[in-house]
Amino acid sequence: MQTWNTRTSTLFESLRRHRILLIVLVLHCALWAGFDQFFSPHPDYIDHWTQSRHLSLSYYEHPPGVALLIRGLTTLLGNSEASLQAAALAVNLALLALGYGLARRLYGALAGIFTLAAFEATVFFQVKSTAIQTEQPLVLFWLLSLAIAIDYLSRGGKGRLLLLGVTTGLGALSKYSMVLFYVGLFVYYLVVPSRRRELLNPWQYVGGLVSLLVFSPVLIWNYQHEWESFRFQLSKGGVQPGIVFGTGSVNFLLGFLFLYGTVLVVWVLWRMLRQVARRELPDGPDTLLVMMSLVPVVFFTVTLLRSIYSDPQVAVIAMISMHVWLGGEASRLWERGRRRFIAWGLGSALAINAALLVLVIAHAVHPFLPIDPLWDPTRQIVGWREAGAETEQLLRERGIPQPAYVASAFYPLSSQFELHMSGHPLPFSFRREERDLWIPAGAMTPENTLLVCVEEECNWLPPLAARRFGWTLKEVGSVRPVVWGTPRQEVRLFRAISPADAKSGPSR
Repeated sequence: MQTWNTRTSTLFESLRRHRILLIVLVLHCALWAGFDQFFSPHPDYIDHWTQSRHLSLSYYEHPPGVALLIRGLTTLLGNSEASLQAAALAVNLALLALGYGLARRLYGALAGIFTLAAFEATVFFQVKSTAIQTEQPLVLFWLLSLAIAIDYLSRGGKGRLLLLGVTTGLGALSKYSMVLFYVGLFVYYLVVPSRRRELLNPWQYVGGLVSLLVFSPVLIWNYQHEWESFRFQLSKGGVQPGIVFGTGSVNFLLGFLFLYGTVLVVWVLWRMLRQVARRELPDGPDTLLVMMSLVPVVFFTVTLLRSIYSDPQVAVIAMISMHVWLGGEASRLWERGRRRFIAWGLGSALAINAALLVLVIAHAVHPFLPIDPLWDPTRQIVGWREAGAETEQLLRERGIPQPAYVASAFYPLSSQFELHMSGHPLPFSFRREERDLWIPAGAMTPENTLLVCVEEECNWLPPLAARRFGWTLKEVGSVRPVVWGTPRQEVRLFRAISPADAKSGPSR
């Protein structure tokens, strides 16, 4: 009886100590679970779900980590849309808790709360609550690797270096940018004189070999596919003719400020750069986090100077390190009496993020912002459940059997129909056919394939189908669901027919 009382007391004490975390997680969960009732998953998430159903050593665009994570979660939760949304929410709640826990462990309870607030003040942790993409497993293993590296730096032990090799390898299985963890660690060893001896520690390199071994499935796959995934990723940062020098870098930095909290990122970068300029780089977690923040930002800024590619999500690892460091710095300033300054900074960041969230949701419900439909992200998450249901109804009315495959010019559109049609037809992308590893050669026929397009894509679809399969297309109808009183994107539906049959009706 005494044992039960002790355990109960310990549990309640633990809950009391972390009550702020629990309150934030409950509120976060309630908000985004409610959001999921009205909006569909992002098509990139659906695409990763497809990959999770057809596991491979790697994929055309990225390593297999995200597919493995989704496969594990859907094995437990199921493959419905609701299960996918629950899985995404669970992963993002876990990441918030991990970031809080690392900051609390390094700097104390107050730092954990400030880091948690900083995460909630970023667009990233808001929008990613509805999806699992390559960034989430990357963040997971980046945080775990940070914790292990800090353990090693404070306590030593070759076993920790081997474990670090495992977590960094798993991070690289999620996204190639995990290699910057070792770059940041190397820079840390260089700038801290007392740590330079680590550059001669053979166990550092044994840990690197462990990381490479964990990553080896991606190397095997790329060897078998003529290094296709590596070439695709390297092309993003390659020199592109006609691009004004620095355009990609400027766009990347502006996107980085927006996505990860303008107020907080500007303040943290200023404080970090001042610390580096003054050579205030002692041996400790502050300096490690500074290197882990600045190295990715500098790396991507430089590599994108002559590129049009400027997605700030590639530097999410910098944001994670920044906000953990921010927790420690903010807690120190708070204890020194700078409470109004910290409250204003975090409060304004949270308010700006909340305002942006309200604006996006309002626009998704009834579009009113002057955004080109092609670039409107809300169009990717509204109306697709209804479009899938209306498509199935139209096919029944036309006497057309449910398709086994759905094809479109680009994968996001066919992915929407894969999830939102009851038969989950496999998606095919004409523009990136090499990515469709789940479709056997010769499996797609005019009888089992539905072709879909929107807007100007409908001008591209017929020649693409003719060039790839020799098909002539005939339109069988279109769907344009009305959601919340607003007509959504019109989707035109096509079937492939023989040249002789094409004369009997309008074709495109």
